[in-house]
Amino acid sequence: PGLESAFGTDSDNTQEFMSTNQQYLSIYGAELAAATQLEAQRADAVIYLFDRSLAQVDQDFLKKFSGEDLATINPLNAIGGLTQIDKLFFNIDKNESLMTIAKEVVEALPSIAQSLFYQIQPISGFLAWGAQSITDREWDILAELAKIPQPKMNNLLFSYDSFIKPDKSVNVSIEDRKIIRERLNIYGISLVYGSLIRGVSERSEIVDLLLKESGVADLIAVIKSHFGNRAHIVKLNTVFNQLQDHAKKGLRELDGEPERALAQILSSLQKITSQENSFKELEVLHDYYDHKLADFSTEEAQELLCITGENGNSCAAKLSLPSDASTREMLLKAIAGMNKWRSKSQQSFGKNRIYLSAANVIHDSYQEIFMRLSQVQQLLDG
Repeated sequence: PGLESAFGTDSDNTQEFMSTNQQYLSIYGAELAAATQLEAQRADAVIYLFDRSLAQVDQDFLKKFSGEDLATINPLNAIGGLTQIDKLFFNIDKNESLMTIAKEVVEALPSIAQSLFYQIQPISGFLAWGAQSITDREWDILAELAKIPQPKMNNLLFSYDSFIKPDKSVNVSIEDRKIIRERLNIYGISLVYGSLIRGVSERSEIVDLLLKESGVADLIAVIKSHFGNRAHIVKLNTVFNQLQDHAKKGLRELDGEPERALAQILSSLQKITSQENSFKELEVLHDYYDHKLADFSTEEAQELLCITGENGNSCAAKLSLPSDASTREMLLKAIAGMNKWRSKSQQSFGKNRIYLSAANVIHDSYQEIFMRLSQVQQLLDG
């Protein structure tokens, strides 16, 4: 983010400006950082974008994210995006997958980044934008480039500058090469060239490939699965917390009948949040991502994520069953889940309070699904 700001322009542009205007950093940097922290505290979900270097300014800001000031930012509501991965193209063997290399870069990022985000997705926003905006003229340019012999094309694709070097043996003008370079960058051009010489002629198929290789489609899928499936309860939880905060503040300022009325409202809000299992599920997920459920096995952790909607909100998805599973199949799976987690919630030996509480919530989640499915089965049975 430019100058530590959620509202800034491109980070590189900002840093370039700041390198020649150092006095602005101390004057405005803290102000914008404070604004960013305030917005992050208000956010139900955060997507933090950084380039492959993860510069010190980003690392310092991530430390603020994980500190007490921004304790609400955690893997439950934060996803990272490693941007500009197309720049890695010049540093890899052309037989290697760029996305594979980008994921290795992600794995090598500082531990602060690994622990803060649910997932860090490598992306090239430029490639995704270019893929969806190629004009007819640019398709014609790409078709002409595909006529260039592969050894010659490899030389052109060697660097950003070599692609537009004067060369009489190249049948595409420098102007046209600049146009397509500005649209797809070198990596995108390489992908299209490879597709065309393999005989892929459908534009839609090539666009799909570019979108896939950009990583943006995967990022959207992660956002939908991780944020979207819980969006309703996450937003509702925020609203309830804000209402309770306002009520508590009002109690300190009021007395008499208004105070009693407000106390009753606060009590009702607290009753709802303490009894509604969806809110309890959020608490368990917070504990899980805060590493308080270290006693959970890998299998138990996956079951927790599944039953709380990571893979979808349908009964089948929460039960980790195929979408066409019958009601009876789902009922049997729900009963098995209830029995298993009831047993776990009663195993006091060797288990801490947080584990037992989580096991009880998961049991209740299975029970809710069982009750819903039982009603459906009654209707089917007539």
